[in-house]
Amino acid sequence: MNMFLHELRVYRKTLIIWIFVIVGIVLMYVSFYPAFTKNLAATKGLIGGLPPVAQIALGIQLETFSRVEFFFSFVFSIVLIFAGIQAMNLGLSLLSKEVRWKTVDFLFSRPVSRIQILNAKLLSVLTSIVITNIFVTLTAIIAVIGLVNSSYNLSAVVLISLSMFFIQLVFVSLGVFISIFINKIKMVVLLSVGIVISMFGLNMLDKVAGDSTIWFLIPFRYFDLTRIAMNGIYEPISIIWSLLVSAIMISISYFIYIKKDIHAV
Repeated sequence: MNMFLHELRVYRKTLIIWIFVIVGIVLMYVSFYPAFTKNLAATKGLIGGLPPVAQIALGIQLETFSRVEFFFSFVFSIVLIFAGIQAMNLGLSLLSKEVRWKTVDFLFSRPVSRIQILNAKLLSVLTSIVITNIFVTLTAIIAVIGLVNSSYNLSAVVLISLSMFFIQLVFVSLGVFISIFINKIKMVVLLSVGIVISMFGLNMLDKVAGDSTIWFLIPFRYFDLTRIAMNGIYEPISIIWSLLVSAIMISISYFIYIKKDIHAV
C-alpha cells in the first residue's frame, strides 16, 4: 500500500496537468457547438469542400455532422490523441523511470517481490487513468447538458467518452510492454508522442482504405466513434479485443520482468 500511495504521489502533478489539458479540450470544442449550429449552412459548405478522402479520414459524415453526438464523436477523436499520449507516457515510465532516476538498487533492496512492485506501479497507473476518465466523462456530460439546446442522445455521448478508458488501457499496456525491453528510455514524452501520432496516422489511413485488415493493430480503431454515435451502443468486439490485447501485453510483461536480469545502476 505504501508503494502504491508513493507512486500516486509521484504521478500527482502530471495527472492534474493532463486532466486540465484533456478537460479543457473537451470544453473548448463542445462550446463551439452553439456557434456551429447558428452558421450551419456555412459550416456544411466548408466541410463539403473537403475532399471525400479527407472526410472519411476525419470521420465526418456531412449529413449527420450537425447532430450533437456526431459532432462530439469527431471532437473526441482529437481528445483521444492527448489521452493516448498520457497513457503511453504512464506505461513507458512505469519501469524506465527507476533506471532514469537511478533508484533501482533502492527499490530491489526493499522486502518486496518483483510481482508486488509491478502490482503497485500498475495499480497506481490504472488509478490515474480512471481518475482522468471520471473527470473527462463528467465534463462531457455537464458541457453537453449546459451548452446544447437541441435534442441529443446523452447515452451515446457517455459511451463515446468512456471509450477513452479502454483505449488508454491498451496504450498503457503497450507502454509497459515496450519498457520491459528498453530499460533506458531518456525521452519518454517524445517516444509517447511519436507512437501515438503514428497510430493515429495509421487509423486515418485505415479508414480511407475501407475494408480494414490491420484494425487489430491500431488502438484507435477498436472503437468506431461514429458508429457509437449512430447506434448508442458498443460493439462487443471493441471491449473484448481491447481487454484481450491489454491482458496479453501485461501478462508477457509480468513474465519477462520477473525473470529479467536487471543490472544495478
